[in-house]
Amino acid sequence: MRKIKIFQFLLFILIIICVYFNNKRYKSYELQAIINYDIARGDYKSRDMYFISQIDDFYPSLNVFAMPLKGIKGKYLVEMDSMEMGVKYLKESIKDNPYLMFSELALTQYYYDQADAEKYKEYTYKLIKNLPNNPVHFVHYTRVMKSENKLDSIMNHFKKIRQKLGFRDEQIWKIALSSIVLDTTLIKKYNGKELATIASKQFTAFPEVLLLSDYILYSKEKVDLAYKKHSQAIEIFDGGETEKAYKLFKEAIDLHPNNPRYFNNFVRAGFILSKFEDIKNSYTQISDIIKNIKPETLYYIAFSFYYEKEYDSACKILNSLDSKSLFVFNKANFPICY
Repeated sequence: MRKIKIFQFLLFILIIICVYFNNKRYKSYELQAIINYDIARGDYKSRDMYFISQIDDFYPSLNVFAMPLKGIKGKYLVEMDSMEMGVKYLKESIKDNPYLMFSELALTQYYYDQADAEKYKEYTYKLIKNLPNNPVHFVHYTRVMKSENKLDSIMNHFKKIRQKLGFRDEQIWKIALSSIVLDTTLIKKYNGKELATIASKQFTAFPEVLLLSDYILYSKEKVDLAYKKHSQAIEIFDGGETEKAYKLFKEAIDLHPNNPRYFNNFVRAGFILSKFEDIKNSYTQISDIIKNIKPETLYYIAFSFYYEKEYDSACKILNSLDSKSLFVFNKANFPICY
């Protein structure tokens, strides 16, 4: 009888403990919904100190994404200008979870903001040593290496991280390209033109990467001059001086040949002036390097090929426009194709 009572008592205690910890877990998950929303936005400043004090970093110690709650609490505190307490939480979090790198990253950013070069370097090295393929870690590593004029270290690490990440993150490519963009010697040393060509094909949705690539491929001076000439050409074209504008459009694409906007406007002006041979020749020269040509421009190109009696090329473009319903045109004007 005595043993049964002891067993019942222990079972009761166990139930109480389970209920207690399950309740803590439930409350934590409710709070984590708000925390995870803040993390996704990168916003740690919208909550007050009462909210931060409600974060229980003992149980559970990690959120649903395996981020340390003690480190998250420290990040909130740092952003709320409770620096000393926040740093204390972040460092304690590292002791509890030495392999997650969340708190190390928060401290790295903190020391960068505080302009503490030695501490910034110390934590940056920890990041790059433990999680070398993280793009954000590579950003910090690049800052440290640039401050020490160690470009070889940046490009060597880019080579390693590129093998792991491929084209999943444009950030690492932007770092590599920006490290060599204005130095022709460095461009040659690190095969910059090859890297720029690859980047321009893979990251078409990222204007900064495309601009860096073009600076490397054609030089900053030529790209900037092309922009100036194109802007002048637009103004002149809108003023009705098509012939003069056409010449400037041509100069712009000669300087910066893979810019689709420049090419579209060059073809449009050339078509108005019946410069069919020029249009045909320009397209032949740059068709491999230029993307996103407007359907209307493709029609003008096809017309130019047809006019110059290069029917195979003309019909190929026209059939592509027709099959994809990209542009409506009168097929009777092209009897050899239809």
